[in-house]
Amino acid sequence: MSIPTPYLLAIGLSAAVAGWMLSGDIVQGGREDAKPATISERKQESDANLFRVQAEIFRSAEHVSVIEVRGSTEASDNIAVRTETTGLMNARHVVKGERVKTGQLICTLNVGDREALVAQRMAELNKAELDFQAAQSLEKSGYATSARLNENRALLDAAKAQLKSAEIELARTSITAPIDGIVQDPYAKAGDMLQVGDVCATVMQPETMTMIAQVSERYIGQIRLGEAAEVATVTGQTRAGEIRYVAPSADANTRTFRIEIALPNSNGEIRDGVTAIAKIELPGDQAHLVPASALSLNDAGVLGVRTVDEDGMVSFVAVRILEDTREGSWVSGLPETVRVITRGQEFVIEGQKVEVVLNTAEARS
Repeated sequence: MSIPTPYLLAIGLSAAVAGWMLSGDIVQGGREDAKPATISERKQESDANLFRVQAEIFRSAEHVSVIEVRGSTEASDNIAVRTETTGLMNARHVVKGERVKTGQLICTLNVGDREALVAQRMAELNKAELDFQAAQSLEKSGYATSARLNENRALLDAAKAQLKSAEIELARTSITAPIDGIVQDPYAKAGDMLQVGDVCATVMQPETMTMIAQVSERYIGQIRLGEAAEVATVTGQTRAGEIRYVAPSADANTRTFRIEIALPNSNGEIRDGVTAIAKIELPGDQAHLVPASALSLNDAGVLGVRTVDEDGMVSFVAVRILEDTREGSWVSGLPETVRVITRGQEFVIEGQKVEVVLNTAEARS
């Protein structure tokens, strides 16, 4: 019985393969003389495939920030002169815009029966003095007791107090300026019936102005009492001011803090209620000036830069922007000297090894 040709071919091929394997001639790497790659060779091959980035050395330098805040001017002394008694206003002795001096008469109220009351209290005082003198004489002569004398002394003291009270009430009908300044609205008119606490006139002192502004919570910790501030108004005046008040708590709606800057205004050029801008120099601190393009976000959305060490290992360092300028961004949070990846940082991750092309320019600070 003959064997089919396909079977003969299969048997022959199997015998050939078996013979080749038994001969020990095994070709490695496509060549008979190929040798296994060493660890050093494999490392070189791996390094040849590293992602290439460009880095630059940055050194810290002192950075002084200047912030601008907007606000408006306000007269330091703007006093509403109020009545201390009730009465019909007889006359207003000043007009709006007039300059007045401390103690100058502004308004006069109808005295009513106040003068008569003063006269009555004066008569009562005279009687009390006579009674006290008589009691003194009787007590010396032995016809009056010391208790009687003390009683008359108490009546005399009461009469003096009642007269003083009546005189004060009469004086309250003449209302005077509490400070030097300029009369402005609101003010009362002759014939107005004024109650206790009503405004007779308003006196503003223009020689000292205050700028009121709001500072972001980001900077409020660096604002100090007594610090200088350059203030410019929209009307063209500039002044060197001084911070005299910093609010201890933030506005509940804006989360900003009120500050007050005292401004000299001896010539009265700065008006009340004018929009103004203040420049405040913050305390200097060590920071780095890096290109804005070097800033990036990590997977958690934190702002920072990617750095690379001498071994080419990538790290992410969170930073805080202090100021943006045309030259770049001043940031804090970096070590004194650092190699920042300036190109390719968006294509590498923390812990990755990269090939570094170092910018040969002098390290920036």
